[in-house]
Amino acid sequence: MASVSYQVSQEPLEFQFGMATFWVYPSRRYAETVFRDGTRVPSVPHENDLEYLQRARDLGYGDDIWKMSYMHELCHHLLAAMEGRTVSPTLWAVAHGSTDFLGEEAIAEEEGKVLEFQRKLNACHSSEPAPDKENP
Repeated sequence: MASVSYQVSQEPLEFQFGMATFWVYPSRRYAETVFRDGTRVPSVPHENDLEYLQRARDLGYGDDIWKMSYMHELCHHLLAAMEGRTVSPTLWAVAHGSTDFLGEEAIAEEEGKVLEFQRKLNACHSSEPAPDKENP
């Protein structure tokens, strides 16, 4: 399994995943993935994008698109580690300038997993009552 560690003391927050470090700068509303080879993938929320805002709401973030943005990238890393990978294939491809070798289907599959993971994580602390076990 890929190694995962984190340090949450002062800004920036640092998360180590296999061959990548994920940095979060809350005061700047900026996050980025840095791979061991020096390539980077920035994570900047799309502040004026109504579709992006609707996705944040659908995933349980309300209007907090910043949180949705950095959590999305973090979830790419977490899922990769859970699957025993040292990197997220999608983030690696983006960092290296081409997603062609992965194919649209593989990218869509990873994105779907990440979005569902985010939705489930947010449901864990929802103010909605838990469904009745006998009548979900």
